[in-house]
Amino acid sequence: MKDTVSLDGINRCIDSNEKWKCHDDVGGCGSELSFSESVVGSCCEKAAIRLPPTEKFEFVLIVNRIYERARKDEDIAEEKVKDAKKEVANAKKVLKFAEDKENEACKELEKKKIWRKKVQKRSVLLTKHAMKEENSDLESSDELVEVDGEKENKKLKCKVCFELFDDEHREAVLTTCGHKACFKCLSSLPQKTCPTCRADFTEDKILKIFD
Repeated sequence: MKDTVSLDGINRCIDSNEKWKCHDDVGGCGSELSFSESVVGSCCEKAAIRLPPTEKFEFVLIVNRIYERARKDEDIAEEKVKDAKKEVANAKKVLKFAEDKENEACKELEKKKIWRKKVQKRSVLLTKHAMKEENSDLESSDELVEVDGEKENKKLKCKVCFELFDDEHREAVLTTCGHKACFKCLSSLPQKTCPTCRADFTEDKILKIFD
């Protein structure tokens, strides 16, 4: 059997942009088709079951060539799908890495927030304490007592004899721990310990307060 249609001719027909029409003269749908669609009969049922009246072997050769081209195109499409899946897999890995990094950053931020709040609370506490000590001399109601009809400040009294400080008999002095008393009482104590906090001191470490 001798092929009357060359493979080059078939390939040219397959690659051609020329439009073919479904054989509406024999009951076809009349759709415009490419060469391959026309040969395969992809437009309607009648076209799909239509057999050529002559040159049947040549027609089989053409269909087989179209089939080979279809398989080749399918293989190319499969490779594209594989490449696309690889890209998706790589993108998922990058996304997973980014998500893990985001989660770690969020955890680190939460730790920093907790630490900052602790430092803030400590700062507020110390600030309040410092302000309380700074303003303690300005407090009046709790530190004032009435003596002979007059109000006197408790802070102006010795912690030992509870007498008011004065320049002659009740000279105010400080121990090394920072508490106030009169020099006479501190120097007369048999055991040299602070009457307020019981810290040890020596007479040479007693500091005179200069107003």
